[in-house]
Amino acid sequence: MPSLARAISLLACLTLWPLPILADIYSARIRQADLIDNGDNFSIEAQIDYQLSPTAKEALHKGIPLTWYVLVEIREVGRLLDSTVFKQKLPHRLLYHALLNQYDVVSGTVESEMFLTLNAALNFMANLHDI
Repeated sequence: MPSLARAISLLACLTLWPLPILADIYSARIRQADLIDNGDNFSIEAQIDYQLSPTAKEALHKGIPLTWYVLVEIREVGRLLDSTVFKQKLPHRLLYHALLNQYDVVSGTVESEMFLTLNAALNFMANLHDI
């Protein structure tokens, strides 16, 4: 299957779990997704915009960790049915440490990273690469 068709399938199939409500400005949206041919295998790079609601930010600052999953799925288009070539669920957890005044990001690809601002933490989580 050509790389362009796989990339189009990736764009159509890369979804977030739970699915965002389309009318809500506080959600996660896939801005860009690419399937890169590395010769023997493929890798995925994606950019996701996260917009936290004021309630979610308040909960985070009161010590409640925010956890969600990014579902990465690549499908091969068939005549009647599509087949799943790759499927992986990537966990993300965002915590605020009040004593340190820092944000902690734990994701499926990195153990833990600390950030001074919420925007820096969200920007770090926005980039999916080397999957």
